[in-house]
Amino acid sequence: MIIRNYLPYKSAREYCDRKMAKWMGFFLSEHTTALHSMTENVSVQSLGASSLLLMISQAFLNNFTIEIFVNSNQSYVGTIYDIFEDTLYFECDNQMINIKFDDILNINLME
Repeated sequence: MIIRNYLPYKSAREYCDRKMAKWMGFFLSEHTTALHSMTENVSVQSLGASSLLLMISQAFLNNFTIEIFVNSNQSYVGTIYDIFEDTLYFECDNQMINIKFDDILNINLME
């Protein structure tokens, strides 16, 4: 609490700062914009290894449904069950699929 007894106006002395609530409008618009940009297709070739790992870990932690295109011209829609070293364990149609990071061509976030 900040003591403002020295100020001449009562409204200034009794002012209560809302802390971060005043910034929520800015955060929400930026957050919404970021979420809309996530729905776009992301080509893995344009990503570095750290960006790919970040995208995969965010999809894993938030339990997002994603579509993964792999080298064998197949695509899988499902969720990431686990990540271990350079392998992704992907749950698709009630079956587990092992996908190496090097085999991933494209990742799409499903709505």
